[in-house]
Amino acid sequence: MAPEQIYELILTELRQVVPFDGASVLTRHNGRLVLVGSAGWSNPAALLGLSVDLARHETYRALLKRAAPVIVPDVRQQPQVQLEPLSVLGQRAWLGLPVKLKGRVIGWLGLAKREAGYFTVDHIGQVQPFLSRLAIAVETGRHYRVEQERRLEAEQRRQIAESLGEMLAVLNSNKSLEEILSFISTRTNQLLGTDANAIYRLTGPDGPFQPVAAQGYPADELTAQELVVAQDALAESVATQEPVTITDLAPRLTGQARARYQALLAVPLLIKGEVYGGLVLSYRRPRRFSRGEGELGTIFRGQVALAIENGRLRLKVEQAAVSAERNRLAQELHDAVSQTLFAVSAIAEALPRVWTRHPAEGEQGLKQLHLLSRTALAEMRTLLLELRPAALAETRLAELLRQLGDAMAGRIQAPVELTVEGYRPFPAEVKLALYRIAQEALHNIAKHAHASQVEIKLVSQPEQVSLRISDNGYGFDPGTILPHQLGLSIMAERASSVGANFRLESQPGQGTAVTVTWPNQSGSAT
Repeated sequence: MAPEQIYELILTELRQVVPFDGASVLTRHNGRLVLVGSAGWSNPAALLGLSVDLARHETYRALLKRAAPVIVPDVRQQPQVQLEPLSVLGQRAWLGLPVKLKGRVIGWLGLAKREAGYFTVDHIGQVQPFLSRLAIAVETGRHYRVEQERRLEAEQRRQIAESLGEMLAVLNSNKSLEEILSFISTRTNQLLGTDANAIYRLTGPDGPFQPVAAQGYPADELTAQELVVAQDALAESVATQEPVTITDLAPRLTGQARARYQALLAVPLLIKGEVYGGLVLSYRRPRRFSRGEGELGTIFRGQVALAIENGRLRLKVEQAAVSAERNRLAQELHDAVSQTLFAVSAIAEALPRVWTRHPAEGEQGLKQLHLLSRTALAEMRTLLLELRPAALAETRLAELLRQLGDAMAGRIQAPVELTVEGYRPFPAEVKLALYRIAQEALHNIAKHAHASQVEIKLVSQPEQVSLRISDNGYGFDPGTILPHQLGLSIMAERASSVGANFRLESQPGQGTAVTVTWPNQSGSAT
C-alpha cells in the first residue's frame, strides 16, 4: 500500500472521532515542509507535494521547534500561522499537532474546520491515539520516498549513461559546434529534469558571460535581476572552480521583481585547465540540491567541454587541411605554368626559322603556341582564384570548369569539351565541392589516363545538379584500386559532405567517368 493511502486510511478513521472538514499531514524534507497526506479537501491528490520553505517562514520553524499542539480559533485573525491556504478554502478553526517518533518531531498534523472556535483541548486528547500510527506511517513514507528517490536516481544515471553514448556519436559527427551544443542543452533538460539551461562563454577576464546555447528560456523570460544573479553565480563557480547552488532566488531580488526561475545550479566550464565559461541549470520552483545533482551537472559540463575542444581541434584541422590543399594546388599550378611558359618561349624563339624553311610546320607551331598560351592564361586565372577564395566563391561553376578545361587541354595536348545545360544558382559549399571534385578528376586524367579526349558535362535542373567528367584513356579496374589511391576517397567525401551522390565508372582500355549528382531538396541558393 502506498504511503498516501495509509495516511488517508488513518485520517478517515480519525474523522469518525473528530469531525474535521480538512486534514493535512506534513513532513520535513530537504529544509521544506512537504504535504504528504490529506483528507476532506475537494481534491486531496492535487495537494500532495505542496511545500513550504522553512528557511523563509519563521512561524513554521517556531511551531516545529515548539513541538506542542497549537489551537487557532480563527485563522482570519491569525493568518501568520496558516499551514495551508485555509481562509481561501473557507476554513476558520485550525488545530496543529506535532507527529513525534522517539521524542523527535518528524511531521505535523493539521486539522481545519469551517466553524470558528471549534477546536478545544478535548480534541487534542481525542487525536493523540492516532499520532503514534501517523508517526509510523510518516517514517514508513520516508523510507519509501528514499527508496523511490534511489531508484529514480539509478534510472536517471542509466539514462544518462545511454545518453552519453548518443552524445559521443554526435560529437564525432559532422555537425557544427552550435548544433552539438544545442543537442547537449536539450538532453540536459530531459535527463536532469531542469526547466531551462544555458551554456555561457566568458568574454573577458572579468566577464561578462555570454550565452552560446540555451534551452527552455523564451526570448523575454529572464528579468534583468535574474540575469545578474546568474552572472554572479557563474563568476563564483569559476572563481572557486566548484558548483554553486541557489535554492531560492526570491531573497536576492529587490523591489517588486519576481523570479520566474526560483533555483539554479551553476558549474564552471574548464577546457585544459583554462576557464571557458559555465553551465547554468534553472528550475521554476525552489529546491535543495543534492550532491548527486552537482555530480550530474559536472558530467554534462564535461560533455560540453569535450564538444567545444573537439570543435576547436576540428577548426584547426580544417584550416591546416585548407592551407595544405592550397599550397599543394598552388605548387602544382606554378609548376604547370612554368612548364607551359617555357614551352611557349621555346616555340616562339624557333617559330621564325621553322616558318622560313617549312611553312606548314610553322603554321602547326603557331596553333600549338596559341593553345599553350590559352593554357597558361587558364592556369594563371585558376592560380589567382585559388589565392583569392572570395573570388572563387563568386565565380560561376561553369566558368570555373571552363578554366580547368582550358588548362587541361594544354597539358594533355588533347581537346577538352565542356557542355553546360541549364542554369540555376545553388549553395556556395556545393559549388566549391563540385569544383574540387572536377579538379581532382582532371588531375588524375592528366597524370594517369593518357587520354586523347576529355568531356566535362554540367547539367542543372530544378530538382538536381549533375556533373560528369569522362575520358577515353587507359581506364582501370576499380576493384584493384584502394580508396585512398587516385584521390577517390577525397572526392567521395567531398560529395558526401554536401549530400551529393558520387559514382565512379571505369574499365581497362575503356576510359573513366566520374559522376556527382546533388539533389537540390531545400531550394536554397547563393
